[in-house]
Amino acid sequence: MASNLQVFSLHQRRSNASSHLSDCDADEGLAQTHTSILKLHCTHGPPRHGQPWTHLKQFQSTATGFVYSVPEGWEDKMNTGGAGDEGEAKVGVIDHVPTILTNAHAVEHAKLVQVQKKTDPKKYEARVLFVGPDCDLALLTVKDTTFWQGLQPVRCTQSIAMEEPVTVVGFPTGGDNTSVTLGVVSRITTMPYDNMSAELLVIQTDAAINPGNSGGPALNKNKECVGIAFSSLQEEDVENIGYVIPISVVEHFLTDCQRNGRYTGFGDPGFSVKTLENQDMRRALGLTDKQGHHGVIVSKVHAASPAAGLIKLDDIILQVDNHDINLDATIQIPSGERVNYGWLFAQKFVGDKAEIVLMRESAIHTVTLPIDTLQLQVPAHLKDPTTPEYLIVGGCVFVVLSEPYLQYEYGASTFDTKAPGPLIHMWREVRDLTEPGGQVVLLSHVLAHESTAGFEKIRNVILKKFNRTPVKNLRHLVDLVENNTEPWLRFDLDMGFVVILDAKTYKAHEEDIMKRSLIPRNKSANL
Repeated sequence: MASNLQVFSLHQRRSNASSHLSDCDADEGLAQTHTSILKLHCTHGPPRHGQPWTHLKQFQSTATGFVYSVPEGWEDKMNTGGAGDEGEAKVGVIDHVPTILTNAHAVEHAKLVQVQKKTDPKKYEARVLFVGPDCDLALLTVKDTTFWQGLQPVRCTQSIAMEEPVTVVGFPTGGDNTSVTLGVVSRITTMPYDNMSAELLVIQTDAAINPGNSGGPALNKNKECVGIAFSSLQEEDVENIGYVIPISVVEHFLTDCQRNGRYTGFGDPGFSVKTLENQDMRRALGLTDKQGHHGVIVSKVHAASPAAGLIKLDDIILQVDNHDINLDATIQIPSGERVNYGWLFAQKFVGDKAEIVLMRESAIHTVTLPIDTLQLQVPAHLKDPTTPEYLIVGGCVFVVLSEPYLQYEYGASTFDTKAPGPLIHMWREVRDLTEPGGQVVLLSHVLAHESTAGFEKIRNVILKKFNRTPVKNLRHLVDLVENNTEPWLRFDLDMGFVVILDAKTYKAHEEDIMKRSLIPRNKSANL
């Protein structure tokens, strides 16, 4: 097994961001660290997924963030637009403007974000530079130069060990001053941060993490940040289980944004595996004693991934980048813990390559696999979470099936049991994208009108075809409808439902329906 895993360090490349830090004594270091920990005030305006041309009522929340970088010469960059125009980030922007780290969920659907220093009652408007929803990280900046006076970055380190003391600092609900909770590193493992995302490294701690702590630093005994608090396990039979995003994940997020000027995500192998812990199964597959302690079998190759054509069903994956894959689909990291093998791919960037040693029909092969992100048939996050895609055709409202839509319609914690079987099948069983650019198009509901009478009870049914042509995505449906030359618009839906509209009159009826329902346009702006 290789002696260590690849790590990513922005601190060496961005030495100008921390070169001004002095070796102050412990008390001064603690005071300075607390000064650089900030309270976030966010006004959220989530979309109404069932009526995507509108938004839900705005609401407010508080969270925590901390100063990550204050590069030299940042004042000139801010004054000359180095941070990009409003709503636009740029390649390399992280090197030139001071930044604040927090959680993505702290600024989700943000209409206004303000930050507040512990020593100053004034709230300063912040803008979101980058968001990584699947790693729950966001990077902010503040354009008002007076805000940054006296602030220094919180020092960060990737060094972390089991049983190491940690201090979680933040602004939990119930007060305006920082709160400190103590604990230890109780586990280092991998887990998806949300449903069906990549396997990412995570630190488990028994330090209390409460609402409002989100985005706050977890500090070691040297007052260095080892990670960012982001969640806790809320169940009746457990207590004091909190989760921290380690700095290695943070730096992958930042490097990705720095390289691309946007967040692209964590690497994914493009195939799924099953364990080979059964001895008879290994013998039947021809694994020798030399290979018999390592390997997992490929159970699925994702059709829209780079693995298609390179990896085959029943291939036995023995090594990835010189790391032996254990029979239970784990690898061993330098600290001694075993974590899911997916972390080897998750720490890579889109466009990187992985060297895979596999056995196929008793022969050993080496495959160079290009890395892409996880591609889901039902996405866990929307590319633009502020404006879900939609199309109205003669009163029929078509949307893209996504996890946020399912949560909106059937409840964030109950959709997997309350949503119709065909939708859950697409979300859980089909799971992986079957062709690039594909979407599951859904007839969400039908707006009432004399021309749509009889269709009003059809809700949340998958669209299969338009005028006998299979529908690939919502953009494809727009093109098919707008370029239609047939006398009827026929929509073939799942479960045998069919909707037919008159091609000559549907547009006039559509305009009447939109006027009655106060709908400003018949499709989302990006369509």
